[in-house]
Amino acid sequence: MNASTDPAVPPARRPLFLLWIVFACALLARLWVMFRASDTPDFLPEQGDMKFYSDWARRIAAGTWTDHQAFYGLPGYAYWLALIYTVVGYQPYIASLCQAVAEACTVVVIFQLGPLAFVRAGDENDPAARRRGQAVGALAGLGWVFC
Repeated sequence: MNASTDPAVPPARRPLFLLWIVFACALLARLWVMFRASDTPDFLPEQGDMKFYSDWARRIAAGTWTDHQAFYGLPGYAYWLALIYTVVGYQPYIASLCQAVAEACTVVVIFQLGPLAFVRAGDENDPAARRRGQAVGALAGLGWVFC
């Protein structure tokens, strides 16, 4: 038996080609949505949360790391976006591309977590339980793609 057919093999040991296929499918779906949305006037960050985080990231990229107040939003995304803006300049299309790649990586992680979260202790060697866990991971990853 190899890693792809042995039900006792933990999900982290799944063949890399399967994870690459999941990543590629998720990335293609995100890129398709991104390119479809890029022709609309709502693509650029001109209002709402998109503008809030984009403006915050631009201030960080310009050197204002903090305003010494409590965070109003989630700072991790603003700092990540600021890193992108620092490297490539203010390019919302590049930032969207990086977001699509990050979300495809998230789908792979969700896909990997399904069997870990939904196979009960002691059932790791049960092929039916592992398939159910893999199905849950696949459905949860698919849900994230369309979220």
